[in-house]
Amino acid sequence: MPIYFQPISESLPFSLESIGNHWGQESISRKQGYAHYHWLQTESGQGQIQVEGKLVTLHPGEGVLLPPYTPHAYFADTDHRGKLLERPQTLREYGIRSDHVKPKDTTRDTEATQEQLAEVEATSVSGAQPAEIATGNAATSNIWQTRFVTFNGLLEDHFAEILGTNRVLFSTDTREFSFSRWIDAVVSDLTTRTLDPAQASADCYRFLMYLSKGYENQLATSHPLFQQFVLPTIEKIETTFGEDLTVDALAAERFITPQYLTRLFRRFTGKTTQQYLLDFRLNKAKELLMNHQELSVQDIAGLVGFASASRFVQVFREKNGRTPRRFRRGE
Repeated sequence: MPIYFQPISESLPFSLESIGNHWGQESISRKQGYAHYHWLQTESGQGQIQVEGKLVTLHPGEGVLLPPYTPHAYFADTDHRGKLLERPQTLREYGIRSDHVKPKDTTRDTEATQEQLAEVEATSVSGAQPAEIATGNAATSNIWQTRFVTFNGLLEDHFAEILGTNRVLFSTDTREFSFSRWIDAVVSDLTTRTLDPAQASADCYRFLMYLSKGYENQLATSHPLFQQFVLPTIEKIETTFGEDLTVDALAAERFITPQYLTRLFRRFTGKTTQQYLLDFRLNKAKELLMNHQELSVQDIAGLVGFASASRFVQVFREKNGRTPRRFRRGE
């Protein structure tokens, strides 16, 4: 269970206040939150986090970014066999397990809790309010394994601007960026060598930027207008791009005007409906050019929905700076 504290200077624009993985996660209650931006991600098992009046399950690969001083609590909710644990009987305002124990049969647990509280008070971050309550024992600490990283640095006060919000963010690993692989790579590097400060600071910024992008995508794809009008149109384009599609026909299927559909596409994708359709057709054409050498340019033009090969060549050259044949030859 490796953990490292301030492996690079906090005087850099972006820095690591702490980072770790393979962590046997104990139950935590922080009524005053944590002093820095805190990313917590499930590695194995399953946990729940109580924050902003919600109780959210974190499955493997799923994580949450908590802004500074955001009250929260988290705890494992499955045992080592994957069986759901009974929810703690006593939930505090932001908390989880009761720290009241029966002296008759839990004396050792009481002593452990007192030691943990004393340790927290002795090591709490400067500037943080009464910090956190950690409960649980060795038998429960390995039920839920997590990765985590906390950020600080000279630009910490501007992180909300970078992220686009000062609210709690939930995200997960994607093909584009894996938060868990990033943490594992940093921890692995720290076990064998000292991090390059400038590169590590830049990597922290990259981590936060991908969180911001994921948040924006999450907001867009969950919006009712996206779900009702844009998503079905995208699915139509991606499954029937070889047919004679027009913006008028796509809009008519959604019972809206072409102008309104285009406004929605521009809002949620950054492109007009026509641009989205054209770009998708050209990307499919590139795949066919490279993966199907037996197909002629004229064949490909018809397969991706162009009425004539000459029009296909003209548009392809305008978008890519070379003809389809030169693209196929790698020129």
